[in-house]
Amino acid sequence: MFVLEKMLPSPRPINAEVIKSSLYWVHQLCASTFRKARCVLVGEAAHLNNPIGAMGLSTGPIDSEALCDKHEIILEGKSSDLLDIYANERAKTFQMVVDPQSTQNKLRVQSDPELTHENWLLRRLNSGSPKFKSLGCHFSNSGGWL
Repeated sequence: MFVLEKMLPSPRPINAEVIKSSLYWVHQLCASTFRKARCVLVGEAAHLNNPIGAMGLSTGPIDSEALCDKHEIILEGKSSDLLDIYANERAKTFQMVVDPQSTQNKLRVQSDPELTHENWLLRRLNSGSPKFKSLGCHFSNSGGWL
């Protein structure tokens, strides 16, 4: 509840109850294909990215822009195989650029516990009640969540 009180603008005390919470498992996923017939995946529908390093925030709009360029050419009747090119290039970009960089970001935080403690949320988890301290340790232990 203490995190909500710091983040939400409202009169104090906040009249709310946390009913359920869970830890986020930091991971990356990539769809086996970004295209099936006329349906195309973009952004996190195509490739789920962990939030460390904010790579997911930038790749979705880049996917959208790349797809818009292809649609314009397809609608003009100049090419029909551009959706395949889009799907292959964006999957390759995720696999060869985004995923390795995100993995390095994750490993960097995991391998240096001092970096973990620079994050306000993880610092709060580690310095709070025993319950929250036990949750926070997953972020800094090498065998844990990161």
